[in-house]
Amino acid sequence: MILTCPRGIVETSLASLRKAGAKEQEGIILWLAGRANPQLIVEAYVPQHVAEIDRFWISCEAMIGMLNHLRTTRKSVAAQVHSHPNLAFHSWADDEYAIPRHAGALSIVVPFFGTRTTVVDFQQSSAFFALSPEGKWQPVDAPDIRDLFEIQG
Repeated sequence: MILTCPRGIVETSLASLRKAGAKEQEGIILWLAGRANPQLIVEAYVPQHVAEIDRFWISCEAMIGMLNHLRTTRKSVAAQVHSHPNLAFHSWADDEYAIPRHAGALSIVVPFFGTRTTVVDFQQSSAFFALSPEGKWQPVDAPDIRDLFEIQG
């Protein structure tokens, strides 16, 4: 099944990553889906977090706030999008601390704090990783991204 994200949510997400990058910080956005259609992104949620140039972390209090948001809005985390200051890859910290933990979840890393990425080239310039049934983040080869993710609109 293909995860579908409206163009406006991708634009909002890139703007958030650029804003964080202007402060020399990684940015993080969780793409949320409704429970009735877990393949359609309906919200870009920026959790409270602390960030530096090469990492971010979410406190226990912020995690509780995020879980409360998910519960009250009846949404789930379909994918995580975050930025890196330079090249896009999945670091050890990205592997260990990614929020989505269900098989097939996507973790998308946007290079250069999103400053060189547009909606048009989002799929080509970002690095995509999918969580395997064994709980390992696996890189998604460029030709296979279109089988997992599409931008709508």
